[in-house]
Amino acid sequence: MEPKKVLIHSAQPKDTPVAAQLIYYAGPNHVLAFFGKTESKAIKAIRRMFPLPRHTTSYTYAFAAGDKGEVIGLFSGLDGKSWRASKRASQMYGLYGL
Repeated sequence: MEPKKVLIHSAQPKDTPVAAQLIYYAGPNHVLAFFGKTESKAIKAIRRMFPLPRHTTSYTYAFAAGDKGEVIGLFSGLDGKSWRASKRASQMYGLYGL
């Protein structure tokens, strides 16, 4: 069996359907705390936000792993400036530690 070649690329808005599910499955308790109960409602909320540039759950801060043109994985993170701003906002609104 030949190993699969997985390609990493900057995520794009077109990756939204799979990315939203992957974000949910990576931390369902965390996602439900922010976006509300039921898996379908939480994924729907992420689907609305993922295509928005510079939102903390945006494609702007994500890399997708692909195999044969299909997204099979996702890494999401913030640059230093955005991370610090997000941390301050979380502390301000009492969300620190979630």
